[in-house]
Amino acid sequence: MQPTRRTKASTFMTEPTPIDLIHLADPDGSRCIVRVTGRFRPGVLTGHDILRADVLACASFVDARLELYLFQHDVDSWEQELSNLGPGQTVSIGGDRGLSLGIHLHEDSRLSIQVSDPDRLTTVLGIRPQGDWIAEHRGRLEQVRLAWPPEVIETAPGAYEWSPKRKRWPPVAEVCASGRAAERLHVAQPLLSQQVRQWRRSSASSCCTAPRGESTSPKPAGPTSSGRAPPRDVCEAAQHARPVAAGSVGRLAIECVGSAT
Repeated sequence: MQPTRRTKASTFMTEPTPIDLIHLADPDGSRCIVRVTGRFRPGVLTGHDILRADVLACASFVDARLELYLFQHDVDSWEQELSNLGPGQTVSIGGDRGLSLGIHLHEDSRLSIQVSDPDRLTTVLGIRPQGDWIAEHRGRLEQVRLAWPPEVIETAPGAYEWSPKRKRWPPVAEVCASGRAAERLHVAQPLLSQQVRQWRRSSASSCCTAPRGESTSPKPAGPTSSGRAPPRDVCEAAQHARPVAAGSVGRLAIECVGSAT
C-alpha cells in the first residue's frame, strides 16, 4: 500500500467579488446597476485607487452595458450627495472622463435616471424603487469602501505615495507560486523571481557576519546601497521589476557564441 501524500493547505488573499454600488429596479423590469469589479491598475500608484465598474441599463427600449471609472472623489461626492438627497433634487456620479449617471428624485418617490456616455448613448430610465433605497445604498457604499479602501496618498499635485494603512499583497510564500503571484501583479514571472532573489541575498548578507561583541541574529532589512529599502513582499518586488520590463532601467548585453561543431 502506497503512503498517502499530505499537502499543506495554503491561504492567500483573493480579489473581492464584484459589489453593486448602485442597484435600482422596479417590478416592471427596468433597472440600473453600477457594479464595481475591482481596481483599475492594482499595485500602480496612479491607478490603484481608481475603481472599474460596469453600468447596466435595462428597460423595454434599451439594454446596455457600459464602462465607468470611479475616482475617490467620485465616491466621496456620491456619499455626500446621497446623504443630502431630497424630493426635487438630483444626485450624480461620474462624468469627469466619460460616462455620467444622474438620479433625480421626484415628489412621488419616482426616480428619473439619466445615463449619459458621450461615445455611445444617452438615455433616461424611469424607476420606482421599493423600500428605503437611500439607506440601502449607504450600506452598499460602505461595502465598496471596505473591499477597496483608499491606499494612495497625494503628497503634492501629481505626486503620490502608498498609505501606511495599505493592505499589501501576500508574499510569494503565501501565494505558494511566484508564477501565480506575477500573474496577479501583472509582471513577468522571471523578473519577479529575480527581484525576490536579490532581496533575499541582500537580507542574508546583512546578518552573516558581525563585529566582535555584536549579535549575528538577523536584523530588520534596511536601505540598500541605492538608498531604497529592499522589497519586503512580492508587491514591492514587482514595482522594482516593472521598470526593467519596460526597458527604462538596466543594460542589455548580447554575446555571440561560435558554433560548437
